[in-house]
Amino acid sequence: MQPTTFLLSILALLTTAWTTPVPEASIESNAVPQSLEARSDHQANFYSSQGCSAGYITTISDFGCGGTCHTFNQGVEAVYLQYGGAGDKPTADCFTSFDCSGSANTHNGIQKGYSSGCTNEHSIVHSCYLYDGC
Repeated sequence: MQPTTFLLSILALLTTAWTTPVPEASIESNAVPQSLEARSDHQANFYSSQGCSAGYITTISDFGCGGTCHTFNQGVEAVYLQYGGAGDKPTADCFTSFDCSGSANTHNGIQKGYSSGCTNEHSIVHSCYLYDGC
């Protein structure tokens, strides 16, 4: 393995968030969204502590292919994404900045075969860009 390839592999491992899937039946979809409409069947719950079981902050739904940036005055340490079964699965790119700028702290998604999942952030984040598979 080339040194550059090895370093990129290590970097990818360090920047990937640990995702704990919540077992539920789901249908994996790789379909391209037919419109930029928001989907009310996707949800993202935000927590001020890791594990998605304590420190609930808020729930955001109705986001789609166009994507939206949401800011949090209270720092977020975990994101719980839920897939409603229509279209692509929801995704949350989270940032330490308050405006979804700079490099993403984490790229949160849902593992294949699951319809929801909790991702612990590497550090406290203050904004997340929500979209569904664009």
